Amino acid sequence: MKITAEQFQKLAPRDNHWVAGMRRGIEREALRVTPTGELAQTPHPAALGQAVTHGAITTDYSESLLEFITPLCETPEDAERFLQDVQRETLKAMGDELLWANSMPCLLPENEADIPLAQYGNSDIGRLKTIYREGLAWRYGRRMQTIAGVHYNWSLPEAAWQDITGIADGQEARNRGYFLTLRGFRRHYWLLMWLFGASPALDRSFFGDTDRNGATRLTSGAASLRMSDLGYHNKAQQTLGICFNALDSYADSLSRAVMQPWDDYQTLGVRDGDHWRQLSNKLLQIENEYYSVVRPKQLQEPGERPVKALRDRGVNWLEVRCMDVDPWAGAGISTSTMRFLDCFLTACALGQNPRISETECEQLEENQQRIASAGRTHGQRIWVDGAEVKLTDAADSVLKRCRAVAEQLDLHEGGSAHVAAVEEAMEHLSMPKGLPSARAERKIQKMGYLEWVLSRSEKLKKDLLAGETSPERLAELAQLRDGSIQAEAALPRSASAAEFDAFVRDYVNQPTGLND
Repeated sequence: MKITAEQFQKLAPRDNHWVAGMRRGIEREALRVTPTGELAQTPHPAALGQAVTHGAITTDYSESLLEFITPLCETPEDAERFLQDVQRETLKAMGDELLWANSMPCLLPENEADIPLAQYGNSDIGRLKTIYREGLAWRYGRRMQTIAGVHYNWSLPEAAWQDITGIADGQEARNRGYFLTLRGFRRHYWLLMWLFGASPALDRSFFGDTDRNGATRLTSGAASLRMSDLGYHNKAQQTLGICFNALDSYADSLSRAVMQPWDDYQTLGVRDGDHWRQLSNKLLQIENEYYSVVRPKQLQEPGERPVKALRDRGVNWLEVRCMDVDPWAGAGISTSTMRFLDCFLTACALGQNPRISETECEQLEENQQRIASAGRTHGQRIWVDGAEVKLTDAADSVLKRCRAVAEQLDLHEGGSAHVAAVEEAMEHLSMPKGLPSARAERKIQKMGYLEWVLSRSEKLKKDLLAGETSPERLAELAQLRDGSIQAEAALPRSASAAEFDAFVRDYVNQPTGLND
């Protein structure tokens, strides 16, 4: 029998057998920068191991853009501790370099070509990963790819989805339950941007404005320029029409995107002689190129495409991708924010979330732009159920549902940490000056963007290095490092250019499961 939000509020802690199985994992991105706030041009520190096979320390788009990945964690404290430890040990390997403490980038090179692509060695998969980034450079420019974020990976055990959906089959229950949650998330994620956005400004070097490098561009009232048209945005992707109503429609629409040729990319060409420009001339080279605020996820087998993993084994977790780096948190995200996300996502799972029409989808995208660029504008309104309403009224409604969930999570866990996290968010409705974006704006107005973020980066490095990493964690990280080196050495390597061409062709042309 399906559990409603009202029934959930009445459950005793002993009945929430699936609450204990809730898990979260974090992917935190951070640019390596020089002591003066410029993008680091040094290679990935060798002492960290091999980025292509490391389970906790890798790189994202650029060789200078680190990504720290936690394991699945039972508590927010576990995730925070892991991130602090892994960043502390990384900083030790970086010498005098810093980890940039904001989502929008540091002082970027005048020549965009001087933003280095991530390098993953000469294995077939390593070369493919770099070619994919070369394609991103041609398609969107390198500057956009230096933006950093925090991804929150969240899951409930299969039994929870069986309870929530009333479906006995485990995989079908997971698929239905996660897409039910996705629909609720897409309707309400504007609230996460408003509450936790922390990027109201950037340096003008982001635009290649060589005459004004080091000058701040501040958008007063903005919550997250990272999520605005200045950040992850692409006109070609606006034509995708990715459907989040169900797994089949989601997988089909994503499959079409990796099969659909695009005129500009056909003109660019896949190769220029022996030099690869991109993996394909399709609208998306691979599924991960789609800049979504949230993704349904499943573990992939080596060489397997994401959409095939989803079709074959269903959804296993959700990846929330709309969170800015918290400039005040050593881990890039606080435990309070993690608890709020757990409440928010659980509330989405328990909500009544009908399918999203094309018209509503357009309205939800409009909500994103309003919040990202002008979320703190007095009297801001957003779309809810086809009508424009006051942001504060809509936020109050969602936060009340989150608080009801928080009470039950605290009953299970003990204490009042979840309720405190939601109440802290509710306080911002009457006092928006306390929002991270508002606090950042005031600091930037006084100091300038580069100066303020550089000071935060220095403070976070000092605080992290003042702590200690346990012997157990050091041993764990050493094992991950050594394992990454051994695993990279064992990766297949083509003996000829023709053999590598075949490898890329086979990877790009994998069956997607689309029947039409």
